[in-house]
Amino acid sequence: MNWEKGLGNIFGAYINQQTLEDGVEEMTDVSADDISCHNDFLSCIENGINSCKQNEQTSISLINKSGYQVRNLESALEILQDLMEAYKESYSNKCN
Repeated sequence: MNWEKGLGNIFGAYINQQTLEDGVEEMTDVSADDISCHNDFLSCIENGINSCKQNEQTSISLINKSGYQVRNLESALEILQDLMEAYKESYSNKCN
């Protein structure tokens, strides 16, 4: 999956107007029985994090497709890292 499209879908469909935790819960419901989906989620979020660390602006517009609004790379990176941590924890709790 193209990480940009995937990350846009995560923020547009799962996170949208709710908390990260609620969005992550929905993501985990979808990926719990589909390892390919789980790996896609991880890959998209990780690529977004790496993009921010490389000073690329792409993740900002992808995050802004949701109810979350970021204006700089530091804020985008923080949200993506929070998302990754919350998703891994939720997946681990549901699947282990």
